[in-house]
Amino acid sequence: MKTRDDKMTLEIFIHNLTRAQAIAIEDMLAVWQQSGSLGCSRWTGFYSDGDGNFRPTCVVNGHVARHQQYVPADKFWTGGEPWRGEYRIDFDPIAGQLREMANVAANSYPANTCEQPQSADAVGQRASHTDGERA
Repeated sequence: MKTRDDKMTLEIFIHNLTRAQAIAIEDMLAVWQQSGSLGCSRWTGFYSDGDGNFRPTCVVNGHVARHQQYVPADKFWTGGEPWRGEYRIDFDPIAGQLREMANVAANSYPANTCEQPQSADAVGQRASHTDGERA
């Protein structure tokens, strides 16, 4: 995964497609690209005919494609739970969760300490007390 200014490159391989499926997927990707260049937002879709002959194997950046873990999956199913209705994923809720996680990490204590930060006065008092014990 390459990053540059929060932008990434995904290397995606989709194996076991018919010619028609490959054409449809490429067309959908072309619509995504055109939508981005025009600055317009649209839902796009692909009918996943799993009870037919659509049995892809997808590899993303060298690993088998996996589900995102940032937003509960039921938020993206129109039926409110997995495998009910249509699946419509939107990256905005995921982006919001990533921002929230970054804010929490930026405002949390360092992971390698058991103590909370102390005032400079408290640190100075502890240091002078320790020095007195050594004498």
